[in-house]
Amino acid sequence: MNIESLPVEVYLLLTASLFFLIQLLYYALPYSQLIRLRRKSRKGKIAYEESLPPLSIILAADNATKKLERQLPRLLEQDYPEYEVIVINSSTDPAEIEATNDLLERLNLKYPHLYFSFTPKSARYISRKKLALTLGIKASQYDWLVFTEPDFCPVSNQWLRKMARNFTDSTDIVLGYAGYKEEKSLKNRKMIYASTFDAIRHLGLAILHLPYKGYGKNLAYRKKLFYQNKGYSSHLNLLRGEDDLFINQLATSTNTRVELSPDAIVRYEAENQYPYWKNETLNYILSSYFYKGKLHYLFGLETCTRILFYLTILIGIIFTARSLNYLWGGLFLGLFLLRYLFQGIIFNQSAHILGYSRKFILGLFPLDLWHPIQNIKSKAQLLFKGKREYMRKE
Repeated sequence: MNIESLPVEVYLLLTASLFFLIQLLYYALPYSQLIRLRRKSRKGKIAYEESLPPLSIILAADNATKKLERQLPRLLEQDYPEYEVIVINSSTDPAEIEATNDLLERLNLKYPHLYFSFTPKSARYISRKKLALTLGIKASQYDWLVFTEPDFCPVSNQWLRKMARNFTDSTDIVLGYAGYKEEKSLKNRKMIYASTFDAIRHLGLAILHLPYKGYGKNLAYRKKLFYQNKGYSSHLNLLRGEDDLFINQLATSTNTRVELSPDAIVRYEAENQYPYWKNETLNYILSSYFYKGKLHYLFGLETCTRILFYLTILIGIIFTARSLNYLWGGLFLGLFLLRYLFQGIIFNQSAHILGYSRKFILGLFPLDLWHPIQNIKSKAQLLFKGKREYMRKE
């Protein structure tokens, strides 16, 4: 048969099949790792550390009195033998400074393992958050440091135990998951989809011994890493980067572990979830430009082949509908549904592991298209409007 005489539908189907196979590789390898790790953990195939070394929780508080009032009791009442909580008050509003100090003094009467200090008002040439964390780290007594933020609360008093079971001799970094409350709104749906997909990506690569970032909302590492890296000196010009960029510089194939126990999750409990998530997205997109290595670009290929797959399927269905060739149309539709089924299984099981109860079924396809568009909009916003705001020193 002359290849040139083949109908257009054949070329389109072959092209769609190629994109389908690439997509299948992503979901079968990095995107399924959360499920694989959970299964290994349940079957006892992962070696955990039984000793529970003393540790320090470091917290930078910026005008966050109400958040601390809700969060600190959960941090201070963890079921853990020996630990300290260090809060550095980096508030700028005078009323908040006083209110936060009053709260910390009252809590200290009940919880003697709570320690607190403040950032100097005259501090310059470094973001106040990085300065606060630096002060907290230098004040800490113990070798293992655990980080979270005032907006996030552990879902269980076993949080520290689950993180600490990964403190093996060969481990320097432990990555956990920080999620969001489920609400009945489209914005909440988008936010949870994006958060879940991001976790599937970066935690999946970390499980494959290819870590490239971590988030300070639920993160642990040895104090020696901070001093070996000279603190945050390599990215002082950035407003953020104290977590994802810091871990990007120090994580290796052998020193990083992931904790996915339901008890190890921390969750954002403030009311302004969506604006907070959008602002954090902008911060992390900017700091990603400074990542070492090319691992994060790997997901650009997945996004491109995803969009091209959808486009090729759409064109193929249009062609077959115009020619009334329903058999070929069924092949295009079947290819789409097969990917959709495979994606739905992986994504929903991963979302369940991350603590979400609602299923992504009919909404998965539009969210799959929305996500890259949202990322492009965020990058355009940084490029044309607010990049300086995210690079300034506070």
